[in-house]
Amino acid sequence: YVKTKPELLVLIYDDMDVAPGKIKIRQMGGSGGHKGVQSVISCLGSNFARIRVGIGRPKDETTAEDFVLSEPCEKEKKLLIASCEKAKDATIAIIEDGLQVAMNRYN
Repeated sequence: YVKTKPELLVLIYDDMDVAPGKIKIRQMGGSGGHKGVQSVISCLGSNFARIRVGIGRPKDETTAEDFVLSEPCEKEKKLLIASCEKAKDATIAIIEDGLQVAMNRYN
């Protein structure tokens, strides 16, 4: 753990409320029920950029915990790879061009 200003961080995480293959960039906000994000907010506050990587929701009665820990099917895997590539590009855009420019480009 290195002490740094939260506004210099970019948190990238999975989000069931975003469609697979898509990303959403936000400047700040709450955890949306995501335990990992809540942990970061508890330690650092909420003033940091986030890139939400879409994983979608289970299509059956699978619990959220089991869904996020399960192996995706081949179609979903390809979408996840594409969205991770977008998240990488968006992170570079945030660093090089600023958060607002990246949000306009990728949201």
